[in-house]
Amino acid sequence: GNVMRVFGRNKFYLKNATAIEEIWGINHIVLDKTGTLTWQSKPEVACSFEADEKQKSLIYSLSSQSIHPLSRFIAGHFAKAGSLPVDRFEELPGKGIEGEVGGHKVKMGNKEYVVGNKPVAFPANSSVVFVAIDDSYLGYIKIKNKYRPGIEKFLLQLKEHYKISLITGDNASEKDYLYNLFTKLDIKATMKFHQSPHDKREYILHLQDSGDKPLMIGDGLNDAGALKQSDLGVSISEDINAFSPACDAILDADHFTWLPQFLRFGKMGYRIVLISFGISFLYNIVGLGFAVTGYLSPLVSAILMPLSSISVVIFTTLATRFTAGKMGF
Repeated sequence: GNVMRVFGRNKFYLKNATAIEEIWGINHIVLDKTGTLTWQSKPEVACSFEADEKQKSLIYSLSSQSIHPLSRFIAGHFAKAGSLPVDRFEELPGKGIEGEVGGHKVKMGNKEYVVGNKPVAFPANSSVVFVAIDDSYLGYIKIKNKYRPGIEKFLLQLKEHYKISLITGDNASEKDYLYNLFTKLDIKATMKFHQSPHDKREYILHLQDSGDKPLMIGDGLNDAGALKQSDLGVSISEDINAFSPACDAILDADHFTWLPQFLRFGKMGYRIVLISFGISFLYNIVGLGFAVTGYLSPLVSAILMPLSSISVVIFTTLATRFTAGKMGF
């Protein structure tokens, strides 16, 4: 409880105390890219087409129905457009979204989902969302990701204690940048692009079958299966009221780079619990010895028994507070 309170005070919210036990055994960190390594509130958004006011309203109204990072970027870009009622909204993880907006069928997502096998040109250095209105291809919206401040220090801290993998549903547009970043930091990481939600979950299963205990860090519906399957699923959220129900913990995006410290503190907290169990066990062994030899009266024993619990609680509380203060929490 003390550890969870410290986490909560620093905007890292665990579902239950079992999550602290899982932190102890974690040896592999699996990272999503969009909305996790990248900064959700700071994208560069541009369209390949000149949208009129009606089209802007259609795009904004549909994209605002989804919590996927790319949808949120697009909704933010067209936020000044008027909102229209949306019917029959459907979101297919790893593919896109569609619905009837103001009497028009609007479809947004990856190339295969929106335009099928039709050849269309698009940039290879950004995330791209294709748009079709009334089954007519309109163009694409380009989102240029910006990575979170402090990402290099964050990765270096993880590298010291964990294996690292990066899996994303995005195309390989930023593969060169990420490869150069990880090479610069001397991090040997597995990188996988074009990963569907099923692929992400299968990768987590593969790690578990090979003996690893992975922690998955994601942010959206696309990551739900992987978050659920992993030994510990952490959802990154710009808004802590919008999170994946499959996760074991929610981490406020502003504290994302604190994750290595949170994991270290979680392990320290688990160690404190083990020590408190040892103290309790030793207390009872000593007390049992006195009781068997008859050195203590029943009245004294009755008084000392609850004192053992109190002493363990005091030790746990003080040790947790001391450790938290030493780590800057």
